[in-house]
Amino acid sequence: MINVGSKRALEKWSSKLEERERVETKILVGYETTLLDIAGAMGYPMNLAQSWPGNDACHGWTFITCDSQGKNVTVINFSKQHFVGTISPAYGDLASLRNLLLNDNNLTGSIPDGMIALPQLQILDVSNNNLTGKIPSFPPKVNVKTSGNLLLGSDTPTGGGIDNIVMERNKI
Repeated sequence: MINVGSKRALEKWSSKLEERERVETKILVGYETTLLDIAGAMGYPMNLAQSWPGNDACHGWTFITCDSQGKNVTVINFSKQHFVGTISPAYGDLASLRNLLLNDNNLTGSIPDGMIALPQLQILDVSNNNLTGKIPSFPPKVNVKTSGNLLLGSDTPTGGGIDNIVMERNKI
């Protein structure tokens, strides 16, 4: 049986997905589609459905910051939102992303390898989740925070970026 809150969340996401299909049909696919894929990996949280009005993430979408031209997503701050699910590989499609803050949620799974190719990434904070697996080898310029993920890092990478990984309270 679906409760009223869940039904409203499904209706909101259904509306957003219908809008996504209209946008894709017009071949105006951009970062909004990527952000919907990211939301999908977290089960389409209700607070995102309620706080992402319209179809332009750079104009009024909570948790999203864009560049001064309002064309590229530069910061995603999902800190302390009680999100569950996984870290979507779709983050790797946001070429202008500088800061990705996913700390203090209940995310599971691994950090997608494709995120190491984000050319502008400076900060990745995945601390205090329930992540597992190896930590991809990020470039030295990326500050990767992983503390509080007790099963993350068992296959610690070698090479660039390892000196910038903060691994307090992790068991390796």
